[in-house]
Amino acid sequence: MAFATTTERSLCNKLVIDFGGLITPINASRATVMGHASSLDSQLRSMAWSGTSAINNGIYTLNNTIDTAIPGTSITDMQALKTFLDNCAYLNGANPVGAILNAANGIFGLIDDTLNTLAGTVPEFGAGRIAGLINQLLSGLGLPGGDVLSEIFKQADRLINCLTYLCSPYDSYYNPYISTYNSQLQSLYTSMNIVSDPLDSNWGLFDYDSLYSSVGLTADQISDMNLVVDAVDTVKSNSMTGVMDSIASVRNLLKEGDFFA
Repeated sequence: MAFATTTERSLCNKLVIDFGGLITPINASRATVMGHASSLDSQLRSMAWSGTSAINNGIYTLNNTIDTAIPGTSITDMQALKTFLDNCAYLNGANPVGAILNAANGIFGLIDDTLNTLAGTVPEFGAGRIAGLINQLLSGLGLPGGDVLSEIFKQADRLINCLTYLCSPYDSYYNPYISTYNSQLQSLYTSMNIVSDPLDSNWGLFDYDSLYSSVGLTADQISDMNLVVDAVDTVKSNSMTGVMDSIASVRNLLKEGDFFA
């Protein structure tokens, strides 16, 4: 059976070429994710657990600390931004949108510092910081424009499926590519400990269940870790929402006239 049109073959050839570039960001981050996973494994195995009450108190501190660093959206906040840019020689003349966006780096730095401080008395926050770095890479919880590795895993799977069901039946030329691409992708799933089942709600995300099982955590310890990791992810997500809301306010003023002139 042959392709019905040359267009189909052309698209299949495009898929062959696309795969390498698609997974390039995953390959670039592979060692980093594996390093974080190893560090998290080691910390969990040797950690003295503090308990849910101490964790809740730490989450309260984390949220309060970061809330004071997220840029605002009011006209008072915009005036403060303009005044700061006018009076800070280092930032004088800087694009106000860029200034707010770059300030997000400072927020994420503060999050890391706060987690490190909390970890001094509640070690779960040290483990949560590492897990947060993994999730930041996979789920795009970091700065805008970064690669969302979880979605790339899914796209790579979808590409292989297209080759398998839309190309291979019409030309065996594609079979070696399918085999090679499957091997490469599965190696990435396994080495980075990523959920590979498309029917799993955590497809493309770090497999915490398997890590916690291998470490031997109890149900209560898993619950406490989920509490910390969710809090870290949420504070990062909320921070970026605040940054983008502030940028929207800046852009509105830029459209209206000479506020930042």
